[in-house]
Amino acid sequence: MLHDLQRLEQEVRRIHTRYQVEVVEALGLCPWAKEARKGGKVHMHVTFMTVADPQLGLALMDDCMQDPQTEIGMLICPLWPATRKQHAHFVAAMRAADEARTPRGELRYALADFHPHAPADLTDPEKLVPFLRRAPDPMVQIVRTDVLARVRGAESHGTSYVDPEQIASLTLGELSKTPACVAARVAQQNLRTAQRVGIESIARVFDSIAADRATSYAACGVEAPTHPHILDTSSFASRNTIEKPGT
Repeated sequence: MLHDLQRLEQEVRRIHTRYQVEVVEALGLCPWAKEARKGGKVHMHVTFMTVADPQLGLALMDDCMQDPQTEIGMLICPLWPATRKQHAHFVAAMRAADEARTPRGELRYALADFHPHAPADLTDPEKLVPFLRRAPDPMVQIVRTDVLARVRGAESHGTSYVDPEQIASLTLGELSKTPACVAARVAQQNLRTAQRVGIESIARVFDSIAADRATSYAACGVEAPTHPHILDTSSFASRNTIEKPGT
């Protein structure tokens, strides 16, 4: 039974900051991640939703990005009991719903799905991407499209034009959207980083964060894992409720 939502939200933010600092920044996946975080341009928005509702997701996304200074939003769902595939489908539905409500050519956000369960597959550069996106909880990364355009130094054309030399980490979420040549370069860069650092070393960082998560969340009344590898979809459907959106 949850008994300390305020403390849980604080712990969620702390744990996800570890992922941002110890994985994204430490591995150099994004050259400007540290600057953006320290400049207050990254906003973590914690929600205790457990319902697969794209319209709710859009409302939470709008809350997350309401500050015009926010360039990157992280919609973090610590109680979202979905598998990686289910979470990816939810984010895809959010993306489609956002496109449906937005005039053609005026999309404001690029969305990416992150999930704590993904194997380290080094057989192909693109197959390693989900492993590097192992956030401590299911998360929707939200990036303003005008930021993508500004970083690239050219007019934005949706989410397809990303310069891997400048914004490599964003391609962790937008890899499938990039042109083939760019996607290949980015995936190769990520693979080289993993090979240089060592996949075992990276996995140990993920394990340390996961252990910290389990202990701190349990102290707030959350049993771990809340999002197992294999989920009973029938029981998942029966639990589709909202407890409380975060701020």
